[in-house]
This record gives sequence, C-alpha cells and structure tokens, in this order.
Amino acid sequence: MARGVVFAVGSNTVYGGFSPSDEERKKGFDKGSNSIAYVFIKFTAVLVPVVFAVNGLTKGNWITALLFSLSVAVGLTPEMLPMVINACLANGSYKMKSKETIVKNINAMQRFGSMDILCVDKTGTLTNDTVLLEYYMDILGNESKKTLDYAFLNSVYHTGLKNHLDSAMLKFSEIPSLSGRFKELKSKYKKTDEMPFDYNRKCSSVLVEMNGCNTIILKGGIDDVIKRCKYIEYKGKKNGGKIRFKSRCA
Repeated sequence: MARGVVFAVGSNTVYGGFSPSDEERKKGFDKGSNSIAYVFIKFTAVLVPVVFAVNGLTKGNWITALLFSLSVAVGLTPEMLPMVINACLANGSYKMKSKETIVKNINAMQRFGSMDILCVDKTGTLTNDTVLLEYYMDILGNESKKTLDYAFLNSVYHTGLKNHLDSAMLKFSEIPSLSGRFKELKSKYKKTDEMPFDYNRKCSSVLVEMNGCNTIILKGGIDDVIKRCKYIEYKGKKNGGKIRFKSRCA
C-alpha cells in the first residue's frame, strides 16, 4: 500500500506550464469577431426597448409591441451576422496591407489570422519566375571558375528540357565580357554523348572530349550526385571523399 501526495495540478506543474492559456489561443479573428459581436449586442439591447416603447405608444397594444420587439431582436441576429464576419475579415485584410501583404480572397483571412508561422514557396507571381547566376563556388564555398565551366558545358550540350538553372547559365554566358571565353571553352570541349535527365537517376549527364580525354559532367540533386562520386577536388588536388567522377584522364 502506498500514498500519493499531489503538490501541484494544471498549469502549476512543469508540463502544464508548457501548454498555452486559453487567452493565448484566441487569435486575431476571434478577438475581432468578439469585439464586433459586443457592439451588435449593445445595439440590440438599445434598439429593442426603443422599438417596444415606440410601438406600444403609437399602437396602444403593449402585448403586440412586446412580440414585435422580440421578433426584431430575433431577426437582427441572422441579418447582422454576415455583416459582422465580413467587417472583421475586411478589417484584417486592410491591416495586412501595412505589412506589405495582399490578401486576394477575403475568406482566407480567418485561417490566415490563426497562423503563427506561415511558410510559402516562390511561385514566380511577383518575381517573374526567373533565376540569375551571381556566384559559382567549390566544395568549400570559394569562387571556382572550373565549376562555372563545367556548369556551362552541361547546360549548353544537354538536349533535354532546359530548366531555370540552364537558362540562367546560358544567359550568364552571353555577358559581353565573358562571351568570348565561353565560346573558346565550347570549341575546346566537343560533345560525344549524353544521358538526358530521368526521374530514376535524377541526374543529367554529358560526355565531352578534349585532346583525347573524356570527361563526364553530371548535374542533378546533391544527394544523387554525391552517391555517384569517389573523390573531392579542392585547389586542383584530389582527396578521398565522395564528390567528383574519377575519369581515365585524371
């Protein structure tokens, strides 16, 4: 037989303190709806006695006046409810304007206002759906022209569907100060074969040749590229690791 002693319950316990209070759970939409509902209740509380008094004094039948005033109160509830909701949603949508956010569908404000964290993906609606090449780097994040050269050769030689990265690479190669260098690079490396992108490999490969040396240039998801590599190249030196193909010319 044992005896249990309770020292604290509810929010006074360690784990209970982690739970948010009911006040914290009330979001902006709930607070706005409640504030407008209170105004509506006050309006009804003032209007019903006025209707009762005016109708009773003019008609002289206080029973009928009472029933009519009650019917007015009952009728105002469904009639005013859409106005309360729309007014609250419109007010929230207007406040989002100050945060540089456009809410196209006003009905989305109810769930939008209940969010703590909103994660969105770029759709291209405001950014023209374009990608620009600004930097090219090696495995440690240092600027690497060799990475740029390989990316250009893969983008210019593969004949499959061009994605945004290919378009950004080809547009970068058209810069007047760099176009000559890329034309020379293309003349040195000749394409001999390719393996287009497919959803099983999740990579696209081109085989280029220069002075009898064949080089495979692979482009794809980082995980799919790494598992096909045996070496890391940094500053012209190969190290044991898992990046870069081992060609017969290396």
